[in-house]
Amino acid sequence: MAETAYSLIHITGQLAVIFAPISAALVNEFSIVPVMRVLYVYAFFSMTSKFLLLYRFCEETEVGKVRKRETADMPLFEIMSGYGQVLRRVLASGGMKFALVISATFGITTMITNSFFGLYATGNLMVPERFLAYFPILRSAVVIFFLFVVLPAVSRFGFRLPIMAGVLLYIASHAVLLMASANNLLMPFAYVFLEACAFSLVIPRRDSIIALLIEPDERARISSIITVATLCCSIPFGYLAGYLSDIDRRLPFALDIVLFAFVFLVVCANGKLMEK
Repeated sequence: MAETAYSLIHITGQLAVIFAPISAALVNEFSIVPVMRVLYVYAFFSMTSKFLLLYRFCEETEVGKVRKRETADMPLFEIMSGYGQVLRRVLASGGMKFALVISATFGITTMITNSFFGLYATGNLMVPERFLAYFPILRSAVVIFFLFVVLPAVSRFGFRLPIMAGVLLYIASHAVLLMASANNLLMPFAYVFLEACAFSLVIPRRDSIIALLIEPDERARISSIITVATLCCSIPFGYLAGYLSDIDRRLPFALDIVLFAFVFLVVCANGKLMEK
């Protein structure tokens, strides 16, 4: 059930790609700087509208209501001090440590890919900038196809095998990218296709595993700790990836391959957690 819910969330996220051709047309007409300014203004108004709508029409969850009653008379610093105890629970639980490692590692690889693919594609592979808007379209089309057609057929294999297959596809996609030659559009598109297949196999299951392994009574605080830990881990790796990119723009993707190999080993070693 959790896997289905997260698959639907990812499907709705992929539908946003319909705006990519509009962005590409605007960039070709006006250049990237004014278009990005307009997109940032649009993002401000759309996100502000989202916050207002959520505040007006959404209600607190039952767990949240219980938590509000429990902390109604507690000072803010006393509430915050409880995070130390929650962190100790995370570090004492094999399942939650596994969820933390998986979340942090994929957060790092996603950050590296999103930050450096465009630079590598246009700078090293000589892909015209106008094509960058079409890569997300292909990626979203593949993800939606996988989530509707392929994933129902592989759901009987549970979590472990699809994640392992997805991680191997991630490695293959990056290997294709590193072997690509300049002025060859086929290889970048092959990379995007393989990466989208890997995303479809891995990310919904990763989110489901995290949701299932987190202890329900402290779900909000544990989720916040995992999110903060993911961001904290991404900062040094972001600096490292930037340093490697200055040496050779292929090196950040080689670092991704190393991290994917690490995830593969972690999944192999913790297969029992995913069968619970």
